[in-house]
Amino acid sequence: MCRVAGSLLGAPYNCPPAPYETAFLLDEYLRGRGVRYAIELVVSTPLPMTLPAAGPGNSQFVAEALKDWVIELLTGQRIQAIDVDTRIEYSTGGEEEW
Repeated sequence: MCRVAGSLLGAPYNCPPAPYETAFLLDEYLRGRGVRYAIELVVSTPLPMTLPAAGPGNSQFVAEALKDWVIELLTGQRIQAIDVDTRIEYSTGGEEEW
């Protein structure tokens, strides 16, 4: 299984919905190619929710839509470093192997 991750690297972010929209578009593209089953999609953000400026209700709506589309959401995750040789990401949430 391949893993594709999109991460917000800091805040404030000029277009908060963009990473989530990108994840949905990528999901649609991969489904169209017939390979979505083989690719795990992940979106991480250092923020406590998807869209803090839009409020908890809208943030929950986006989080549930991601879950429905089987796109993993990691909140409160600030990327510290990525080792491209070992394919390991180091973040505030711990160590993730990609």
